[in-house]
Amino acid sequence: MRHTARGFLMLESLACLFLVTIISIISLGLFKARDYSHLEFANQYLKLQTESFALKERNSFEYGVSFNSMGHVNKGNSIAFGKRKVVIHLGNGFITIE
Repeated sequence: MRHTARGFLMLESLACLFLVTIISIISLGLFKARDYSHLEFANQYLKLQTESFALKERNSFEYGVSFNSMGHVNKGNSIAFGKRKVVIHLGNGFITIE
C-alpha cells in the first residue's frame, strides 16, 4: 500500500505540472511582443552619423536620410514606427523619439 500511495502522488504532481505548463504556454501566446524598431533605427542612424563625422565622408541611410561630411542631415524628416515617431531635425541631425 505504501508504494501505490507514492506512485499516486507522483502521477498527481506530473498532471499538475502538465496543466501548469499548458496554461503558461497558452497565456504567453496571448501577449504581443513589443515593437522596438524605432530604437533599432535610432542606433543605426547614430552609428552612420558618427561614421560620417569621423571619416569626413558623405553617407546615406535608408528612409531617404543622407549625411554630409560633417555628419549633418541635408533633409529633415519624420518617420513613423507603429505608435512611435522618430523626428530627424534639419541641420545638426539630432533625433527625438515621440
